Amino acid sequence: MNEAEANERPTAIASFFMFLIPFPIIIKIFFKVSELAQVYYQIVHNSKQAGSFRWIVL
Repeated sequence: MNEAEANERPTAIASFFMFLIPFPIIIKIFFKVSELAQVYYQIVHNSKQAGSFRWIVL
């Protein structure tokens, strides 16, 4: 293995990991957003039934 190959391989691995790193973050953000959307929907739904926005205070 010459020097060019030795230098090429780590950068390929690094770029591969750089490609993978965002996925868990994106998934986490997606779950957080869907969680918040569910909570928001419940708040709106409950406040419509109760006729007040006391759920937002909680």
